Amino acid sequence: MYEAHIEILVYHEPISGVMVPIYTAHYQQLIHLFAPICNFFELSCWREEVEVLQDAEQKISSKGILQKIIDVHPLTPVRLVSELSLTIVDELLIKPFDEYGRVKWFGLSLGKAFDLTFQENTEKSIILELSHWGREIHIYKMNDEELKDVQSIFSYLHEENISLHISKLPDF
Repeated sequence: MYEAHIEILVYHEPISGVMVPIYTAHYQQLIHLFAPICNFFELSCWREEVEVLQDAEQKISSKGILQKIIDVHPLTPVRLVSELSLTIVDELLIKPFDEYGRVKWFGLSLGKAFDLTFQENTEKSIILELSHWGREIHIYKMNDEELKDVQSIFSYLHEENISLHISKLPDF
């Protein structure tokens, strides 16, 4: 098993403070790769991103599956945790970009939970984590085939545009 930490190093700022990665083709490819093995997702949005948060809530709840809203502290993002369905993947996760070309959500995680009531801590069951509006990526517990797929997905980027660290996990 492997883990990967990937950071997209090249971005532009269409307006001050909005950092948009120049390269985004990998985003949807990663979702397509890992969504079939996951059964829940989590979106993170800052409170100031009211429209983005409301749009995500509306799209999720219109499918009748909004599970949990986690709003712990004013200085942390609001998290929407829900069951993952093909409809959600198509309608919400595959159309993730805002008017500037940046991923709408501060964070997106896909995971496989044994308890879809989300009463237990789901952080340990995260498989794919896209954060900082898609500029930072963590992938946990990849097998050999998934590792090859991930390396292929990012092969279009030159070394100076990406920081890619892959670690082999110890065998248990």
